[in-house]
Amino acid sequence: MRKFKFRAWHKGNKCMVDWEFLTSVRYGGNKLNDRVHHDSIFNDPDYILQQYIGFSDKNDHDLYEGDIVGDIQCQDWKSEIVWTGIGFELVKPQPSERNLYELLCDSNRLRVLGNIHQNPELLF
Repeated sequence: MRKFKFRAWHKGNKCMVDWEFLTSVRYGGNKLNDRVHHDSIFNDPDYILQQYIGFSDKNDHDLYEGDIVGDIQCQDWKSEIVWTGIGFELVKPQPSERNLYELLCDSNRLRVLGNIHQNPELLF
């Protein structure tokens, strides 16, 4: 079974925070199920949540939505991982003809180059 974890981009501080920090400091421990829905980190306007996609790159870095990845077999190619509502896909700078899961299964060809919040220039 895939592990569900998140990280979050803090809009005001312009920094990435991991799930353990987020839940323990901001919400007093991993008790989000005990919170009222509107008090949940999932609805906090200060944060942009990004979900772990269940895979790692060739260097064993966890892959999250919002990550900008490159293909080690094609140095000029890069794309962003996004959640489309039905699954994770590679979509920027334009819709990709490459299938995320094929790249992940093909000898871990993907490597994390950065993320859309800290390194948007990587896509241009």
